[in-house]
Amino acid sequence: MVLCGLFEIYSIKMKKILFFIVLFFVAKNIAAQDNAFFTWDAFQLVAKVNAKWHWISDISYRTIGISSSANQYTFRTAVKRVVNEKWSTTAGVALFRSRTSIDKHNHEFGDEYRLWQEVLLENKLNKSLVISNRFRTEERFFAATATKNSYNALRLRYRLAFIQDITKKVKFQIADEYMRQLSKGDFLFQQNRVAATGIFTTGKKTQLTAGYMWSKLPTTSQHYILLVLQKTISFKKENNGQK
Repeated sequence: MVLCGLFEIYSIKMKKILFFIVLFFVAKNIAAQDNAFFTWDAFQLVAKVNAKWHWISDISYRTIGISSSANQYTFRTAVKRVVNEKWSTTAGVALFRSRTSIDKHNHEFGDEYRLWQEVLLENKLNKSLVISNRFRTEERFFAATATKNSYNALRLRYRLAFIQDITKKVKFQIADEYMRQLSKGDFLFQQNRVAATGIFTTGKKTQLTAGYMWSKLPTTSQHYILLVLQKTISFKKENNGQK
């Protein structure tokens, strides 16, 4: 029994190590494609007002390649309504500041203001596997830059994801997200994202997500390394059996 327990602990640790080894070599191989490789680093704060209402905010710093050269800064904040254990809805606003080209020597950034709404449905296929369906709409307002006039767009996004429990503190997620956009009278394919991520619970209310994403655009493709730190706080005091 002791040997079985030690083997199980060893197996769990090896799975974690293997995940990061694979992630490292993926990053190393695609880094050579410098003009198509980005890193997304983000911090997300989830404030639980109560069981039904959550306030969610995140900031991110997105770079070109493995460097400190910023490609995009983002800020989002939203209110989430938990309908039941399967359904939830969210609505929020966002600000994106994006470099107008992937040339590191180009120092011009353009602003995008965004309104967004989503509906999420999550179903358990078994005790350890969840299927997630998310539909999101985005009203996008782009400010003028040196190379483009201001314009507006409506983007529709659908994401299908599978989330598998590996251990009590480790999950693996694979997701595919398809997007179409209405702009200037044309409703066209905008991009398709495929991502594989590991989700690690590092504390009672702290979570780390790390992974890789590939994005197919109309004329090219891009690669991303993802790293997100999430912190949850609760405004409602926990019931410790005291009245």
